[in-house]
Amino acid sequence: MKEANILIVEDEAIFAENLKNFLINNNYKVVGRVDNFSEALQIVKKRPVDLVLIDIYLRGKENGIFLAKELKKLDIAFLFITAISDEKTIEIAIENGAYGYIVKPIDLGQLKITLDIALYQIELYRNLKREKEKLQEKLREMVESLQFMMIELDSSFNITYLTSHTCVKFSNLQVGKNFLSFFDENEIYFVRNKLEEVKKGKIITFNFFLRDGENRKVPVFFKCSPVNVKEKDIRIVMLAILDIISELLFADDSFFEKYSLSNREREIIKCIINFNTNQEISKKLFISVSTVKFHIKNIFSKLNIKNRKELLDLLKDYYVTNYGREYYALYLLNILLNTQIKN
Repeated sequence: MKEANILIVEDEAIFAENLKNFLINNNYKVVGRVDNFSEALQIVKKRPVDLVLIDIYLRGKENGIFLAKELKKLDIAFLFITAISDEKTIEIAIENGAYGYIVKPIDLGQLKITLDIALYQIELYRNLKREKEKLQEKLREMVESLQFMMIELDSSFNITYLTSHTCVKFSNLQVGKNFLSFFDENEIYFVRNKLEEVKKGKIITFNFFLRDGENRKVPVFFKCSPVNVKEKDIRIVMLAILDIISELLFADDSFFEKYSLSNREREIIKCIINFNTNQEISKKLFISVSTVKFHIKNIFSKLNIKNRKELLDLLKDYYVTNYGREYYALYLLNILLNTQIKN
């Protein structure tokens, strides 16, 4: 690591001054020496700091443990140098991510070794973080090029990233919004449970409905994976089931042949799965609304169904359940989501 920037947070003035001189004499750069929580936070927010040396006892209401928790949120490394040696305090310090815990009076030789090890670990962490960010960016570029719909959530299920294709299909989704807010109240429990499983490190797949920009419930294939197990972030790649069906209807005639559907009936089915109304189908196919209704009645009779929802369910069962998992988009989806980055 280049010359390390170290901040001293210590309420004993003589000890703090001696520590500062020791650090300077050993080629560390001391960016500040303060004795309280507030001043320490001001410094780390204004200038680059590689490591903060903290005493448990500080001037003011907040002690070193409170400061450590704030530094952790800011992703700034810290190490404790304190006279407190009870196991509970040491355990709390470690749980909060301390890079070391030195008990006073200190051995200067041991301090030098502990600092060098901590700074080496910090450099490793930063390099890994940079590599992870590069991989994340490459993954996002690949997803964009394949026109997949992908979103990323933080541990509270707030949306942190959307691909452009997602914004086209689901214009109601926005970065900063909570993903669960796009489901009905009676659906939230189911979706939350699925996402909680992902936070534990599992890869989860399920079919469900998601409202689009026109407030229509669109059946979607979700594949959810952990982006960062430690921070519990989640990546969700979505494939609109009707998009799969629409593609397969053009590529595979077996459904139409099975039910002896005419060419005109095929065209109307393709319109139905795109949520076209009878009036829209009429304009698109240049036929009257009454003719559209006549064909839809015949389709329902041949398929032994009563409404459009049952038609969509039948198509889903035929193409997605029986055949869709072999479809190339889902194959690519599996490859994509098996490329995971874990801490």
